[in-house]
Amino acid sequence: MKTRFYIFAGILSLLPLEIPICEGLDCYQCIEGWTSESCTDSIITCSAGDICSNTVTRKQFYGRLYNKGCMRPNQCYDLQLLNNRKTCQETPSTCVFCCEGRLCNKAETVHGLPMTIIMSMAVATLRVSLSVYSH
Repeated sequence: MKTRFYIFAGILSLLPLEIPICEGLDCYQCIEGWTSESCTDSIITCSAGDICSNTVTRKQFYGRLYNKGCMRPNQCYDLQLLNNRKTCQETPSTCVFCCEGRLCNKAETVHGLPMTIIMSMAVATLRVSLSVYSH
């Protein structure tokens, strides 16, 4: 039982301290903007626990379209895990990038991808751990 606690505590220690618990996070909001820079005029306060997201869609004849806003962490990180560096550069494609911090979704893609991949893995591991121990 102590081993399970240490594994759980270790996974929790990977979580960034910037995740809001009581109040929502401020993120840029944009629906189908033509440039990443044009998607920084509107700011939204997310629901408590949500994180910022940045979705880049490449469409034939349209180029890139940007969507920015809030998402539930599990949903965002699950979608981000589907990203493929090569695929994200091809047309057509849709890639999602997640970040946790005030107005962190300003850039076209969120820097610090290794940390977000670690977070995605931690969330997935936590889900598995909780489902195993709850039975």
